[in-house]
Amino acid sequence: MPLHDYIGQFKRSENVKIFYGTNQSNSQRLAEIIDSEFGEGGIDVVIDDASHHYPETRASFATIFARVSPGGCYIIEDWGWAHWPSKHWSTDYFRGRPAVTNLVAEICALVAARPDIARDICVSPEFMVVRRGPAKLAAGFNVSQYFLSQGRPIRPFL
Repeated sequence: MPLHDYIGQFKRSENVKIFYGTNQSNSQRLAEIIDSEFGEGGIDVVIDDASHHYPETRASFATIFARVSPGGCYIIEDWGWAHWPSKHWSTDYFRGRPAVTNLVAEICALVAARPDIARDICVSPEFMVVRRGPAKLAAGFNVSQYFLSQGRPIRPFL
């Protein structure tokens, strides 16, 4: 496997660890992994290149983003699959699934309302980067509880 080859060839076993069989929406397991690997220290960069499904990506963002260090980045790969002309969205894996675009919109609203939580966002067709602000957050925070639209809570798009 290429990743195993990379780890061995470049002696990265202390820096790169693989946790096969972990569902990204399993917040308890993600928290266990992060706590055992990082302890109380924050994470500088997270790359979410997992299911590309909205509920699962939203769940892992809720679990992990609070653990990102202020100024650190949370990257979500392939968020735009539902909009690509390649008909990626017509495969059985994606058919009928809500787009990750919903989370992008939620995070954009979070940036506008609470830059102390999410300082800014950079969106490209292939990935998005959310930079963490300095606010303290509890793990498992619900992104939609931190922003309002015209003074009213915004409901998740599920």
